[in-house]
Amino acid sequence: MVRAASRWWVRCCAVAVLVELAFITVSLVGHGSETTRAILANVVYPLGIAVATAAAYAAARRSPRSRRRWWWLVFVANLLWLASNIYWTAYELIGRPVETASIGDVALVGSYLGLILSVGLGFTGRGALRQLRGQLDGLFVAVASGVAGWQLLVAPQLHGQFTVNTLVDVVYPLLDVACLAVFLSVGLSGQRRVPPQIALVVGGVLLSTGADVLNSALAMRDIGIDDAVNRNLYFPVVLLFAVGALWDARGQRDVAESAARHLEFDLGFWPFLLAVGGVLGWAGQDALDGRISRPVLGLVAVTIIGLTLRAQLSIRDQRRVARQLDAALAEQRRLAMTDGLTGLHNRRFGEETLHVQAERALRDGTDLGVIIIDLDHFKAVNDGYGHDAGDAVLAESAARLAGVLRSDDVLVRWGGEEFLAITPGTGAADLAALAERLRRALADQPVRLPDGAEIPVTASLGAAALPLAGVGVKAVVRAADERLYAAKSAGRNRAVTDSAPEPRPVAVATEEPPGLAATRG
Repeated sequence: MVRAASRWWVRCCAVAVLVELAFITVSLVGHGSETTRAILANVVYPLGIAVATAAAYAAARRSPRSRRRWWWLVFVANLLWLASNIYWTAYELIGRPVETASIGDVALVGSYLGLILSVGLGFTGRGALRQLRGQLDGLFVAVASGVAGWQLLVAPQLHGQFTVNTLVDVVYPLLDVACLAVFLSVGLSGQRRVPPQIALVVGGVLLSTGADVLNSALAMRDIGIDDAVNRNLYFPVVLLFAVGALWDARGQRDVAESAARHLEFDLGFWPFLLAVGGVLGWAGQDALDGRISRPVLGLVAVTIIGLTLRAQLSIRDQRRVARQLDAALAEQRRLAMTDGLTGLHNRRFGEETLHVQAERALRDGTDLGVIIIDLDHFKAVNDGYGHDAGDAVLAESAARLAGVLRSDDVLVRWGGEEFLAITPGTGAADLAALAERLRRALADQPVRLPDGAEIPVTASLGAAALPLAGVGVKAVVRAADERLYAAKSAGRNRAVTDSAPEPRPVAVATEEPPGLAATRG
């Protein structure tokens, strides 16, 4: 499933890049055309936001439960963003562009607040001490960036009479500063794992923040940006939101744990270092102007730099220990859900996957196939050839069965000589054909041991599909188990499925494989 998700991710990113290139190309080629500019600004761009909003809604309905509330927050923020664009677009179309603060600004500010909350709530798995250090880093950055933002973006707009328009002009850069501070303090600085879906949305928020800062800086210098060109700054944000939401909206098994990106170094340290350097530079300028004595400045600088280096050395040591602990925990997690002999997932993992897939199939009205495979006469293999031979038969059988299944299917060792295959999207008719292919993969060729001995292997299979077998995991597993016993009772080496209630006889129906009987004489 991880491989399938990776392929989907590559395809989706490729489509997003092509869409962005097309948007930029049309913007540049049609820059002189009022019609083209109007279509891009008033149709294509709001339509992109609508797609991102719809994708966030789908993700809120179909994503793993651990992220559904987060996606609802992103959906509300996108919906407010869409509402503000529709409001302004409507006034543009009727020839009355909005020149003052309006309902559109209220909706957009609400969208900003929602996205800032999503940045703060989008990260999980923070340790208490690591989170505290991240918040301290963020505090330094917030103070430094807040002072810089006030001096560069806010203060120049406060001259003259204070009006509602001035308030709106001040709120936007303050929200950008708040977004950056929240990201650094609650996000990367205190985070070890970032789910890729969340990373895409957070990246979009930061990209939007950067575009806002650029617009504010240019506006203060009376440099205007054409609407079509300005949309090129924000359209990648739309694409990042859409790709992240569509990833979770696919309804596939949650692979965030395996796909999450480890933060191998503390990204928050570098903004922290820049913040300290900026403060020292500011104080240095005051010292040159005579407002601070140089000896005091030198003492403070040495103290701050020394503490910073000491903290970095401590962090490096903690990071080394954390990597070792992560490796040990990852191995424990692997062992907890993997069968050591066959390399397949174990029963615990299979039960959890069954619950997730059954819930999704019943919710979406799709099919879900379950096949239980039981090797025939396996005890005779152990008795006649030894347990090492039995282990070889199990491992080879697992490899053959896995070779028949799709990448989205899940094969688990259900217990002893039993395997269970979970096949999303497989109805009763397809399930019968799949069960027969699995049976033949085992029966068509004996298992050859290192000493040259060959062991014939057959299996009995019972298959059932949701929703025909009933509602819920227990119903479908019970139905598959009953068909497995029907196959055993009918002579083994056969598959009984929904579409084949009567066991179909096959060529081999003896009580034991002939090879095993001959071995024992």
